[in-house]
Amino acid sequence: MLTITKISDGKILPPQYGGKAIGLSLLCVHGYTIPDTIAIEACRDICIYDSPDFQSNLQANLVDWDNDGIFDIAVRSSCTTEDGFKESMAGYFDTIIEKMTFADIITNIKKVVSGLSRLSDTTVKMGVIVQKKVDAEYSGAIFSSNPYTYSKKSMIISFVSGIAVDLLSGFESGNDVSILVRDDNYTIDGVETDIQINEKLLLLSRMTKELEHRLNYPLDIEWAIVGTDIIFLQCRPITSITKVRTEMQLVNESNLNSLPQILVSHDKIKLRLFAQKNGVMISDAYVYIHNTCSATNYQIPEISRTEHCVGYSAVIIYPQLLSNKVVRSFVGDTARICDNVKTCCRYGVRSFPKYENLENCLFEYSSLVSDEYWISTTVIQEMFDPLYTGAVQRISNGILFEITRGHFLSKGVVPTSWYLTDEFGNVLDKQETNQREWHKIIEGSEIFCICNDGEDDTVSLPDDTVKKIVNYLKKAFSAKNAVVEFGVLRNGQAHYQPYLIDFFDDNSDVNVSPTDIQEGIISRGKITGRIVHVNEDSSDSFNLHLYDGMKENDLCEDSIVFFCEKPYISLLSLLRTHNTKKIGFVFNECALLCHFAVVLREMGIPALKVGTIFGYSDGICTIDAESSGITAKARLSK
Repeated sequence: MLTITKISDGKILPPQYGGKAIGLSLLCVHGYTIPDTIAIEACRDICIYDSPDFQSNLQANLVDWDNDGIFDIAVRSSCTTEDGFKESMAGYFDTIIEKMTFADIITNIKKVVSGLSRLSDTTVKMGVIVQKKVDAEYSGAIFSSNPYTYSKKSMIISFVSGIAVDLLSGFESGNDVSILVRDDNYTIDGVETDIQINEKLLLLSRMTKELEHRLNYPLDIEWAIVGTDIIFLQCRPITSITKVRTEMQLVNESNLNSLPQILVSHDKIKLRLFAQKNGVMISDAYVYIHNTCSATNYQIPEISRTEHCVGYSAVIIYPQLLSNKVVRSFVGDTARICDNVKTCCRYGVRSFPKYENLENCLFEYSSLVSDEYWISTTVIQEMFDPLYTGAVQRISNGILFEITRGHFLSKGVVPTSWYLTDEFGNVLDKQETNQREWHKIIEGSEIFCICNDGEDDTVSLPDDTVKKIVNYLKKAFSAKNAVVEFGVLRNGQAHYQPYLIDFFDDNSDVNVSPTDIQEGIISRGKITGRIVHVNEDSSDSFNLHLYDGMKENDLCEDSIVFFCEKPYISLLSLLRTHNTKKIGFVFNECALLCHFAVVLREMGIPALKVGTIFGYSDGICTIDAESSGITAKARLSK
């Protein structure tokens, strides 16, 4: 005979009573108020409910709820696969809430169990929950963490006046509010203004978050408010979070289906899928997904290095920002540095990696995120040691192609050679620079390199090689605003192998023209202001990222022209503290496709490259990066 038990005995029910019964028993064990509830052991055979022994046992358990043969109750499903960590099956089976006779109860139990016919798995069984009806003033559902963003600091409540059957079935929209949790302070971020219900919702949120802490997984809870009491009707995991596995995957098309949807559209994922689809060389990359709910005893697998690998870059891509910054580290084995630095230059190690192996890096990353998010994702990318890195973009009437030695072109800390080509990659114009010093990352360490005495320090590629690279990468920058970052490996004296590093969008309205390049125009516009010389340390830029968050500041309203040696990415701080309609920039050197130059064009901030800034002392000057028919020299005047 099927066993029937009251969920009030202070013990967690075993699996044979089904998922909903287990959730209710967890609530009870942890001291949360639930309705008077009995749980019926799961089975598949509805004929068993006609057994006189079963019905006698059920009547004995319901005797206290009998009101002249009428029972005001809810009959709910408690399937053995329901309300689990991988699948909730929410709304899949029937719930009946009404006044019933005992015969009605038997009929409704059979109706609930008959829902198993919707499943193809014939091993699944159905338990049944019978609850005393709660005459709720308000009721609904609460998520202890945000099911869409995985944030522990954001909770969501949906509720209605009265009983929430139609709300939970999707037939009624109800009221939706967000609860923000900061340092144990709970605040409502929504439209509800009723002070009395607000206080109850905040108490509900605090109680729900406390249970989440105890169970160590996010919760989807149904609840009701009666007078001053909060009654919990159901408790299950938020499966959109708990079903995500902790794992490491090579980024490729075949592994795409195993990634959470929130990651599939991320630029760093799309970049590699694009390269693989189009046969463009790119370094191997891995995605490490860490779920605090399921990370116990997970071992980080060892990664086999490819031929050109000289260490790794590890970037947290979800959440995108922590403390308003992109989190990135270079990781490598410092014992390999000497083996991986070419002997054709002098070099010194400027900094060593914080992490010498990926396991330590990923463990600390997960710890950084776990206070605020259930799930974090890190992309681990192999790093190569290129002869040159560069950037290429389609511009008015052609293609702009820039290169520099080593890494960090995008950071604006190094001089560049530029080439202007036609649509087919034929070089129309060029300006090649000399570069005796450069920076690169080897085994997670920043290496400062200097040309050997007597060695040619020209940053140069043959015109036919420029043409080959442009055509090799053309699909990557086919979009109007795409800026493609690439590297160039050299195998032997004459063979150059380009590979894709990254791409980003230049969202400026004004397209760079060949005339702009020749006249030193970095960003169009006109401004008159006080000269301010900026002394920036390039090392500050190495640890900054284009997508670091902007902080709110009181803006300086002075009209200022900033004179800078190079377009260091660290100059972004000036854009956060000044009215961008009243400032301009003058650079001694500037790559047109570095991140800061792109930002200036997007924001419409006038900027010039003049070759030397040292002849300009304090005073007032004018940048004219707009007018036509004037010489390059006349674009900057005092």
